Amino acid sequence: MRFSSALLALVGVAAWAAAAAPAHAGPVYSVSAVSGGLFQNGDDSVTLHRPDGVSESGLAGQLSIRLQDTATGIVTTVQAYCTDIFDYLSLPATFTRGLLSDTVTDATKVSQINALITNGNVGVNSGDSSAALQMAIWEIENETSGTYDVTTGAFYASGPANAVALANQDIQNVLSGVWRADPRFTIYQITAPGNQSLSYAQAVPEPATLAIFGTGLVLLVVLRRGRRSACLAAASAA
Repeated sequence: MRFSSALLALVGVAAWAAAAAPAHAGPVYSVSAVSGGLFQNGDDSVTLHRPDGVSESGLAGQLSIRLQDTATGIVTTVQAYCTDIFDYLSLPATFTRGLLSDTVTDATKVSQINALITNGNVGVNSGDSSAALQMAIWEIENETSGTYDVTTGAFYASGPANAVALANQDIQNVLSGVWRADPRFTIYQITAPGNQSLSYAQAVPEPATLAIFGTGLVLLVVLRRGRRSACLAAASAA
């Protein structure tokens, strides 16, 4: 794959999807690599063979990025993966958050990628395991033959033998049910015109937590009204 002046990762969705506005447009982020570099847990050089017959070579692996909300200034650090094999990454840049399902419309594939990220991300501790999880995500997302194997099909990848073997094992973990999608996490995708789309998992607040938070607000309002009434009563008595 081609490289810009910044560190680049290989890329994964359809070309038109990168230009399309997300159906669930959310916050706008200023995105940059974390201090210490983009590939904190390692990477490998790989070659992607796209369904359109084009091959791209570059670095593959888990990406450690810093998201700063342009409206609130709040900063979040996440570990993301490329979900766009048709663009390349240039950071820093401004991205808009949506959902992976905005561009990957096959619900089964979204669920399988959820399973890969929520189960596999914690085990990334080397260049091979980092590149493997990324290749597994690309395979699930881009394969159209109905059979998932990183080494063959409409989409396939080549790289270090151990990384390729680990990628296929990650996929088998999902297909066999050893790794399952975690409904507690949403797979968000950040996009920018002409830039690579990146996806990451983020926990969804549990209903019980939201209910407790809501109860707290109601209680706070009641207490404030009670105090105000007491003050008014005291003033009337005076």
